[in-house]
Amino acid sequence: MKHWLKRFHHPLRTVSIEPTNHCNLHCSFCTSKRSKGYMTIELYKKIINQLHPRISLALSFGGESGLHPDFEWMVRYASKKQFRNLSLYTNGYTLNKFYKVLEECNVKTFLNPRISHKKIEHKDLVTNIYLDLHFP
Repeated sequence: MKHWLKRFHHPLRTVSIEPTNHCNLHCSFCTSKRSKGYMTIELYKKIINQLHPRISLALSFGGESGLHPDFEWMVRYASKKQFRNLSLYTNGYTLNKFYKVLEECNVKTFLNPRISHKKIEHKDLVTNIYLDLHFP
């Protein structure tokens, strides 16, 4: 690598995986208009096994990860790899179902505030709430 390029090299710090792009809501602000699908366990394991433990792993983006039929297994598998951080970005409607595994695996959970969370029983799991940004 040329000397001047070395200055711009940054190690990979965070990887986001989309276990599914399926969602249980129809938010007006959502940009995910693709046909719905679920990541296979084989592909998930292949990705996870190639990642260095110093990175942060986020299960998120484009769908509600908790709707994947193997979501609990996916969380436990990623947790065994002992990544620097393991996080979940969610609309919150699957937290009641998966609160035990999220707590056991120390998953940092982030919610979207544009969605009502009155039905979430385990709000203590929530690490942060997205800022509700308004663009002109």
